[in-house]
Amino acid sequence: MTIQEALNFAIQRHQAGQLREAEAAYRQILAQQPNHPDALHMLGVLAFQCGRHDAAVQLIRQSITLQPTADSYCNLGLALAAAGQLDHAVAAYQTSISLDPQVVETYFNLAIALRDLGRHDDSINAYRQALLLQPGHVQSLINMGSALRSQGKTIEAAAAFRQAIAINSNHAAAHHNLANTLKEQTDLDPALFHFDKAISLGLNDATVQRNRANALVNQGQLEKAIAGYDRAMVLRPTDPALASGKIIAMQLHPDYDAATIRRECEDWDRQYAQPLRQLWPDHSARPRSSKRLRIGYISPDFRDHVIAWYFAPILSRHDRREFEIFSYASVAQPDATTRRLESLSDGWRNIHALTDDQAAEVIRADRIDILVDLDLHVWGNRLPVLARKPAPVQVSWLGYPGTTGIAAMDYRLTDPFLDPPGEHDDWYTEKSLRLPNSFWCFDPQLEPLKPTLDLPTGDLPAIQNGYVTFGSLNNVSRLNPRTLKLWSRVVTKVPNSRLLLSAPHGSARENILGLLAQHGVEASRVEFVASAPWTEYMGYFRRIDIALDTLPYNGHTTSLDALWMGVPLVTRLGQTVVGRAGYSHLSNLQLTELAATTDDDFVTAAENLAGDLSRLIELRRTLRERMLASPLTNATQFTRDLETGFQQMRLKI
Repeated sequence: MTIQEALNFAIQRHQAGQLREAEAAYRQILAQQPNHPDALHMLGVLAFQCGRHDAAVQLIRQSITLQPTADSYCNLGLALAAAGQLDHAVAAYQTSISLDPQVVETYFNLAIALRDLGRHDDSINAYRQALLLQPGHVQSLINMGSALRSQGKTIEAAAAFRQAIAINSNHAAAHHNLANTLKEQTDLDPALFHFDKAISLGLNDATVQRNRANALVNQGQLEKAIAGYDRAMVLRPTDPALASGKIIAMQLHPDYDAATIRRECEDWDRQYAQPLRQLWPDHSARPRSSKRLRIGYISPDFRDHVIAWYFAPILSRHDRREFEIFSYASVAQPDATTRRLESLSDGWRNIHALTDDQAAEVIRADRIDILVDLDLHVWGNRLPVLARKPAPVQVSWLGYPGTTGIAAMDYRLTDPFLDPPGEHDDWYTEKSLRLPNSFWCFDPQLEPLKPTLDLPTGDLPAIQNGYVTFGSLNNVSRLNPRTLKLWSRVVTKVPNSRLLLSAPHGSARENILGLLAQHGVEASRVEFVASAPWTEYMGYFRRIDIALDTLPYNGHTTSLDALWMGVPLVTRLGQTVVGRAGYSHLSNLQLTELAATTDDDFVTAAENLAGDLSRLIELRRTLRERMLASPLTNATQFTRDLETGFQQMRLKI
């Protein structure tokens, strides 16, 4: 058998998937002719396919020194990328393209490597080049759309996914990607259509079910969303994020009380955290790192996000003589806010790419005394890191007032209005540490609120309109049938009044109008607005006379926004802690007469306030000043109170 015949035989075995026979044949060729470039190249390809990436790189490079080809450089790029050498992989792909610029797959592979390096613009350009060569290359369209979506270019991303679907209407991944993009655009009806299409085409995995459930939450279909999370958990029972998503949806649903929510959180602990208890280190044997307390904050939201807006004023005011502050950022795409928080931290660790074990080890190595989780069960949380108990004292705060249910969490921060002393302790697995005034600190000097410092509250809309406008700019997930029924009682009690609501276009608005109509509120008395950039969103409050609160989950930040814009809030205390936020805000403003404990009292409070235009005018004029004089905006005092709490926890170390 000649060398060429032996090579043909080896390649045939290789293509047939008979890798052992193929490898033996390649090696026999090399035993006779050690510098045979094709045998070296193909043996390198085989090594790559078997996961021996370093060997693949060595063999293909050896073949290139003998016979450089576009194909060998492309395969070298694949091996280098698999070995984690992305920069070298990019160089290999670029050399391949210089030798043969007409190969679609090379541009495709180059685009993937550039994406993994975070060079998203270059990645998109590589995908575009692939599509110039082969306009119908569906995977390039999908990957390019994903890259565009990661940059926030959702309109262009959706166009790429739609083009992929036009080429192959049965491509499940294209439908799923388009659904996610439409969800981000709050175009929820078509998003759900494409989620369902992806599932019908066989892409019925946990990720699709979770994303579909998230869309259902945003549409206010909470029962269907909870069922969706349950289906996702069946498909991937080892994923704690799915169970966290269900916990959040349950808190929005009026049928779940505090005891039920606690049990669900404890189930999360039993399934995902308790098996990790054996990993808890013995913190009692650990020497103290320094005289200063080391405080660690952990969150995926150290970016342009409401969590960061609350956190930044605290971070900038910590007393560095007593405290050393570390921030553990699980941030996929850092932005200007991320960079600002990093500059305010004594120690900054980006743990996004780290496993839970690796992140816990980083925190242990930093000898953190008190670790503060800022998200609880909110999407993107790193609760599995805290379940490994990397710090001797662990605390939950800020994402929302509630319980994690995790035995590894020692404390939760709250305030005396959310949790009156001696009450509700059985709602939580953690010990409640009450800050003196408020769970929240609203800093108007911080972006994005700063532009609203000079945004006037405007005159009372009722004066010009001749009628009172009630309103809510809360997410539609909080506009459940019970809340809408209660609001209907208010609107029908106040002649000619109107209702201004925030809701996405489509069936969400239709469902709301249908529920209101059942209780006597005509569609002509309801106006909708869509989500908008921050300043425009704040401007919507200038069209509202009185804000109506939601149940069982009150407005939190949205209510503070309303009050800042001179819009008084009428709230109804709920049966869970997330339903006591309005009472906490109003207590700090000494306006508790606007906080009701029954539905009847809520209707009466709203009706009386609507009938007192002079009081509404006065509140419009003075609410912002009242907020500035209250604990709600005193970030310095809030930080001192927080630090006092940390010193109390110090005794437990």
